[in-house]
Amino acid sequence: MLHDDYERVEKIARGVRTIFTFADPAGISETVDQTALVSDDRSRIYVLLVRAQTKYFKKHAKELQAIGDSFTVRGNK
Repeated sequence: MLHDDYERVEKIARGVRTIFTFADPAGISETVDQTALVSDDRSRIYVLLVRAQTKYFKKHAKELQAIGDSFTVRGNK
């Protein structure tokens, strides 16, 4: 089930953040918060993936949301 899907625009990259839930083969519900960004020159891809059992994800929603929100691209170093 798709919970949220929105565009992320950074200073030097852009992409999408998607949050969804699925059941694994054992029937256990898991939630994924994935952010994927591509650099403006399209030479690099940046990915942050947070995955946990849905029960845990809901219990720690604020902390996990903060982790996803903090993902930034600062450029080549």
